Amino acid sequence: MNRDSQYEKYMQHPENTELSKLYTIVVSDTTQDYPTLGSKGAELGLCYFADQQIDRSPTGSVASARVAHAYALGNRTLGESWIYHSLVSLATRERGRFVGTPAEEALEYYKQGIMLGAPVRVRIEGYAYYVGYHIFVAEKEDPLAEGGLCSTV
Repeated sequence: MNRDSQYEKYMQHPENTELSKLYTIVVSDTTQDYPTLGSKGAELGLCYFADQQIDRSPTGSVASARVAHAYALGNRTLGESWIYHSLVSLATRERGRFVGTPAEEALEYYKQGIMLGAPVRVRIEGYAYYVGYHIFVAEKEDPLAEGGLCSTV
C-alpha cells in the first residue's frame, strides 16, 4: 500500500467523485478564543487554496468541514454554535466571522468503517465581501478575442 492510499477512503465525496480531491489546507489555532453571539467557542484559521492563495474570509466550505469534523469527533453537539475567524476577520471580531452550527444528522450518507462518525448537515452564517473584479479587454485585431472571455475595444 502506498502512503497516499491509506487516507484515500477519508477523502471520498459520497455523491460526486470530482469533489474527492484536496484543494484547501487550513492551519488553525484554537487558542485564539473570541466567542460571540452565544457561541461556545471560537477558532482562528488561515485557509490556503488553489495555487498557494490565501482566503481573507474564514471560508464557508472550510468552516462547514470544520464543524462536521468536530461533530464527528464528539467535540460539538447538534445546535452548538462555534465562531470561525480568519486573520482578517479577527481584526473586526464581529464582521467577517462565520458562525457554524451542526444542524441535523444526515444518516442516509453514513458509511460505517469509512466515516469517523455520523454525517451532519451544517448551518453557516456570516458575510463575505467582494474585494474587486476583473475585466478582460482585447483589441479588434486579436484572433483570440472571440469566445466570451473579452470585451472588444
